[in-house]
Amino acid sequence: MKKTLRTIALVILGLIGIILVQLFVIRPIVALVLTRSPEYVYRITLWVESDIYDYQKFPYREVLNAPPTFHFKPVSFPEAFQPPEGCGEQAVHGLNIAFWLFRSWIIFKL
Repeated sequence: MKKTLRTIALVILGLIGIILVQLFVIRPIVALVLTRSPEYVYRITLWVESDIYDYQKFPYREVLNAPPTFHFKPVSFPEAFQPPEGCGEQAVHGLNIAFWLFRSWIIFKL
């Protein structure tokens, strides 16, 4: 009689354990897999939440300095804004009008 009661108690405890594992482990993981990407679920289950000790968990590498910065040769103002040869004063005047119209359009749009 005691053996039967003990067997029934173990079966009931086993069923309760299976139900608890299903409720608190399997179902949340399935819900995450269905709503998130598998990589996200893997990261959450393996690494838990992010904290200040992530540097101990993840591999690292040193970042080397960048090569020297490239600088363009400075150009004086008159050389930089010369009209193409053969266009003369008309091209410059046309560009000024176009710039003025565009600037006015922007100001009135704002």
